[in-house]
Amino acid sequence: MIITRNIIAVLLETRPNNIKNLRQIENNIYIQLRDCDNELSMTLQEYENCLQQLKSSQYHFDSTQFITIMAIVGTFVFVALSSMNANLIGEENSQSQIELTADR
Repeated sequence: MIITRNIIAVLLETRPNNIKNLRQIENNIYIQLRDCDNELSMTLQEYENCLQQLKSSQYHFDSTQFITIMAIVGTFVFVALSSMNANLIGEENSQSQIELTADR
């Protein structure tokens, strides 16, 4: 099993460059963070379990983010269509004014 800094960083909710030292001795993984004096450890089994959970939650659908994004997109589309309608109405009014003045 290949243990990567990026996966460890995700599991520990930190940045990869915050990992000062990462080593594996038999079935244990030892992690030293730059902002923590204590050395953290986990077994390979714990690492594999966390990795599986991370992979399965990676495809999890977050409905609140989807709704927020759709509301923003919907608002943008509504404003764009309203602006186009206002421009069309303005052009029709100016055409009517031009026709009225031409008829006189």
